[in-house]
Amino acid sequence: MKPILQNSLLEKQLLETGYVVVPFLTAYEVLALTTFYYEYHPKQLEGMYATAHLPNIDLRMKMNNVIKEKFER
Repeated sequence: MKPILQNSLLEKQLLETGYVVVPFLTAYEVLALTTFYYEYHPKQLEGMYATAHLPNIDLRMKMNNVIKEKFER
């Protein structure tokens, strides 16, 4: 079976436990995304939320771009 992950230790953990936690975003990047989110959603929303629910297409595109920027690397 071809490995899913390049890191053999993480691959072993994935096979044994069914998941791995991969450090990806820095604390600053998470804070920036959280701050950006609350800038447009000042009160807590209930249930599942996706930007596709927003009627404002320009805001949806802006949110998409900000998220993609953080995950680009």
